[in-house]
Amino acid sequence: MEPRLLALFLLTTISIDLAVAAFAWQWRRQHGARLLVALTLAAALLSAAYGGEIARNTLDGKVAMDQTFSLTVALVAPLALLMAIWYAGFASWLTARRTVSVFTPALILLAIVLTNAGSTVCMFAGMRWTLASRPPSWQTPRDHSIGRAP
Repeated sequence: MEPRLLALFLLTTISIDLAVAAFAWQWRRQHGARLLVALTLAAALLSAAYGGEIARNTLDGKVAMDQTFSLTVALVAPLALLMAIWYAGFASWLTARRTVSVFTPALILLAIVLTNAGSTVCMFAGMRWTLASRPPSWQTPRDHSIGRAP
């Protein structure tokens, strides 16, 4: 896809998310409006992180945006679950302890991503550790030449 077209789509998505968040913030005293604001802001951050990852030229910038993208993906699911519980009429179920337990996997992922720069977190394939983050005893020399004896 052409970068300009992708940037246009991402800016449109971010603008719509921020407009919905601003509208919901005006009604923040209503039932579930604050959760809707949090969810739409997380979606806007998700789009911004994806766009930033594509736009960065350096590896450090891409890694930082990838970490932001992974953390935002991890936060969207608990926010959507809490919003669904709230709108289903079970708001009394949402105690502080249960809310923290819903966010616990995202907090664990936050700790893993921020403390280990050598890890690659893929939301759909699970955790993959690169050779740089493994102990030297795990690294085995391999002969990558095909057809030749080592």
